Order: sequence, then structure tokens, then C-alpha cells
Amino acid sequence: MHRPSTSLKSRNWESKRRGPKGCWILLAIIAIIVSTCALFLLYAASDAMVVNQNEIQAHPSVSKSSARTTLASLQLPNELNFTSTINDCTNVHNCKQHLPDTENPTLQRVAFMSTGSNSAEKLFEIFKKALIIYHGNDESAMHRRIDFVFMTHVPALGYGKSHGWTKIIRVMHTPLVTETVEAMEASGANIEMNEKSSKDLVSRGMRQIIRYHCRLSQVAAHTSVTNIDLSSKILVKEVIKAVQRIAADPGQHPPHNDFRETDRLKKVETYLNDALSEPLSNTSLQLKNSMVDNDLSMLQAVLQDELDSTNSLKNWPCKSLWDVEDIEKDDILSNTARKLVPDCKAPFTTCTVKKDRCEMNGDVKCK
Repeated sequence: MHRPSTSLKSRNWESKRRGPKGCWILLAIIAIIVSTCALFLLYAASDAMVVNQNEIQAHPSVSKSSARTTLASLQLPNELNFTSTINDCTNVHNCKQHLPDTENPTLQRVAFMSTGSNSAEKLFEIFKKALIIYHGNDESAMHRRIDFVFMTHVPALGYGKSHGWTKIIRVMHTPLVTETVEAMEASGANIEMNEKSSKDLVSRGMRQIIRYHCRLSQVAAHTSVTNIDLSSKILVKEVIKAVQRIAADPGQHPPHNDFRETDRLKKVETYLNDALSEPLSNTSLQLKNSMVDNDLSMLQAVLQDELDSTNSLKNWPCKSLWDVEDIEKDDILSNTARKLVPDCKAPFTTCTVKKDRCEMNGDVKCK
């Protein structure tokens, strides 16, 4: 009788001893459950961040797709006939690279030529910074080699000794209607394409822009000219190539397989990818959104008339920038002409052709 009682007490004592141990096991189980939930929530949050980041990265491609659609909708049906006349000259052996400054015989004079739009001015500053980075972030070193000038005046007719430039960068902005509107606005216009008066102004101003590019293309027959399109989907690559060509010594190709060159270009590319991550202009988008009828037939007719009357801009010299209907009554067109004609009084410039002197003085007849 005594032994069973002792056995029972022993079992009760052991049960009491296991009580705290069971609590610890329970707490461990709870801790595991909490840790699992925390890991799950952390994974879910991380996954959500990845999805959100992918969405953010997808937006630029959507924006670019929309931009291409906008540009296509503003392109004139016969515009390719015009853009096919836009010449460049990048062969260092065939394109003259005159050094006009006899006091600084190694100094290149480089013109950054455009019709004077705000977007072109922005690109000029970005390009200049890229040149400085290319020269090891040494601005004085860049200026010792290159006199880099923002310019709207077309070069004087003739070779480098006439116009005074070593190399030229021509900045254009397709479609043609976009560049025309920006040029008119830079001359003080307020363009509303739904108004007949604005369309009439743009149609006449387009003649000036076509003739401006005609002049530059004729200069490209003998002088180093590199073209950059502000609307290009490979704008960064175009600017990098232009930087290399400008930085190279006259008559020399940009260096290849040079680790110093590679390092410089990587730094330039990093800067440009950031500086050009957003469009320099939203003019095309504004035009697309503001035009109710989307009727560009008037501009199409103007372009066709310019092409037909000049043998597709092959006739020399190009038509006068002043020969535009009622220009004497329109300050915008007059301002644009004055801004684009040759500047015969500019440094290192000699207007040997009478046509240039007439253009500078606003003499259309030039008799």
C-alpha cells in the first residue's frame, strides 16, 4: 500500500518540474511563428517595392513611345524630301578645318549653330559642360584648345577663310513645324496653331527655316559640319560623337583603343545620360495637344513650293531670308531674318560674295 502512494507522489513531483519547461517550449513556438510572419511581411514589402520600381522604369518607355507618336503626327507628308537635303561633312580628309586665329594658330573656332530656340540654348550649355568633362573637368584647358560659340547667323559663303569657323555643329529640331514654331517664339511670337494668323506666320517663317538649313547644307559641301537633331531618340550618342569630333585636332580622327579616351567618354556619357534624361523641349507635345483640326496642308504646300522652286534646294545660292511675303510689315519675321543672316562684321569673317552683304543689310533685290 505504501509503494503506490510513493509512486504517485513521484509522478506528481515530476509533472510539476516539467511545467516551466513546457512554458519555454510554448514561448519558442510563438517566437518561431512571429519570426515567420515578420519574414513573410518583409518579403511581401520587398516584392511590392520591386514591382513599383519596375512600374517606374516602365514609364519612360511609355513616354518615349508617346513622344514618337507625337512627332510622327506633326511630320509633313513631304518632309522626308526636305530632310534628305540636310548634309553634313565629317570626313577629316575631305572637310576643311580652317584655323583662322593667327595669334592662336592651334585654337579651333567651333560654331554651335541653331535658329536660336530655348531648347538649342539648353543643349549648348550641356554640350559645353560635356566638352569640359572630356578635358578632365579643366575648363581652362578646353578654352585653350576650343573657342566654342553659340551662333544663329549662317556662315558667309565661301571656305573657312570667309566664314572663320574651324568646325560647325548644326542643331536642328524635327519635325520642321516644331523648329519653325520655336524659332518664331524666340523672335517674340506667341503661336496658337488653331488661329489662322499663327498658321500664316508659321507658314511664312518656315520658308526662312528651310533656307537657313539650305545655307548650312551648302557650307557642308566643304567645311566640317556635324548635325544633331534635338528630337533624336539617340541624342546622347549623337552628342558624344560630336564631342569627339570637336575635341579632335584638325585633320585628325578621334583616338580609338585609348584607355584615357575610354575613361573620358564614360564620364561624358554618365553626365549626358543625366542631363538629357528629360526632353529639352515640349513644343511638339504642346502643338499636338493644342491643334484641334490637325490641318498642316498650308505648311505642306509651302515646303513643296520651296523644294520645287530650288531644284530640291540644290540651286546656289539659296533663296534670301528676307524674300518672304509682307516681311516688312511683320516684326517677328524681320527679327528672325536679322538673327539668321550672315554677320559680315563678326570676327574672322569676310563676306566676299555680294549676296551675303545684301542679306546682312536686308536688301532682297541685291542689285
